[in-house]
Amino acid sequence: MSSITENPPQAIPLTPWQEAFVRLADHCIRCPECSAVDAKGWNLNLPCAGRDPLQAEYRQAWRQAAATRERSRA
Repeated sequence: MSSITENPPQAIPLTPWQEAFVRLADHCIRCPECSAVDAKGWNLNLPCAGRDPLQAEYRQAWRQAAATRERSRA
Protein backbone atom coordinates (compact mmCIF):
# COMPACT_ATOMS: atom_id res chain seq x y z
CA MET A 1 0.00 0.00 0.00
CA SER A 2 1.41 3.39 -0.97
CA SER A 3 1.03 6.63 0.90
CA ILE A 4 -0.77 9.67 -0.43
CA THR A 5 2.53 11.51 -0.77
CA GLU A 6 3.86 8.80 -3.08
CA ASN A 7 0.73 8.78 -5.24
CA PRO A 8 -1.11 12.08 -4.80
CA PRO A 9 -4.70 12.21 -6.04
CA GLN A 10 -5.27 13.69 -9.47
CA ALA A 11 -6.72 17.16 -9.57
CA ILE A 12 -10.35 17.37 -10.59
CA PRO A 13 -10.46 19.00 -14.03
CA LEU A 14 -12.16 22.37 -14.15
CA THR A 15 -15.00 23.16 -16.49
CA PRO A 16 -14.46 25.93 -19.08
CA TRP A 17 -16.43 28.45 -17.03
CA GLN A 18 -14.46 27.57 -13.89
CA GLU A 19 -11.19 28.06 -15.79
CA ALA A 20 -12.43 31.44 -17.05
CA PHE A 21 -13.41 32.44 -13.50
CA VAL A 22 -9.98 31.49 -12.16
CA ARG A 23 -8.29 33.63 -14.85
CA LEU A 24 -10.58 36.58 -14.04
CA ALA A 25 -10.11 36.24 -10.28
CA ASP A 26 -6.35 35.85 -10.62
CA HIS A 27 -6.18 39.02 -12.71
CA CYS A 28 -8.37 41.02 -10.32
CA ILE A 29 -6.33 39.99 -7.28
CA ARG A 30 -3.02 41.01 -8.87
CA CYS A 31 -4.08 44.07 -10.88
CA PRO A 32 -3.50 47.46 -9.18
CA GLU A 33 -6.56 49.01 -10.86
CA CYS A 34 -8.89 46.15 -9.94
CA SER A 35 -7.70 45.94 -6.35
CA ALA A 36 -7.47 49.68 -5.59
CA VAL A 37 -9.36 50.73 -2.46
CA ASP A 38 -10.17 54.02 -0.77
CA ALA A 39 -9.28 55.01 2.80
CA LYS A 40 -12.24 53.01 4.16
CA GLY A 41 -11.23 49.89 2.27
CA TRP A 42 -13.97 50.10 -0.37
CA ASN A 43 -13.00 48.97 -3.85
CA LEU A 44 -12.76 51.96 -6.20
CA ASN A 45 -13.96 49.92 -9.20
CA LEU A 46 -11.47 51.65 -11.47
CA PRO A 47 -11.66 50.95 -15.20
CA CYS A 48 -9.31 48.17 -16.27
CA ALA A 49 -8.65 47.19 -19.88
CA GLY A 50 -7.31 43.80 -18.80
CA ARG A 51 -10.40 42.85 -16.83
CA ASP A 52 -12.96 43.52 -19.55
CA PRO A 53 -11.99 40.72 -21.98
CA LEU A 54 -11.57 38.25 -19.10
CA GLN A 55 -15.00 39.16 -17.76
CA ALA A 56 -16.54 38.76 -21.22
CA GLU A 57 -14.85 35.35 -21.58
CA TYR A 58 -16.21 34.28 -18.19
CA ARG A 59 -19.75 35.43 -19.02
CA GLN A 60 -19.69 33.61 -22.36
CA ALA A 61 -18.42 30.40 -20.77
CA TRP A 62 -21.12 30.66 -18.07
CA ARG A 63 -23.85 31.14 -20.67
CA GLN A 64 -22.63 28.10 -22.60
CA ALA A 65 -22.62 26.00 -19.42
CA ALA A 66 -26.12 27.18 -18.53
CA ALA A 67 -27.40 26.36 -22.02
CA THR A 68 -25.87 22.88 -21.79
CA ARG A 69 -27.56 22.32 -18.42
CA GLU A 70 -30.91 23.44 -19.85
CA ARG A 71 -30.59 21.08 -22.82
CA SER A 72 -29.74 18.16 -20.54
CA ARG A 73 -32.88 18.78 -18.45
CA ALA A 74 -35.17 18.77 -21.48
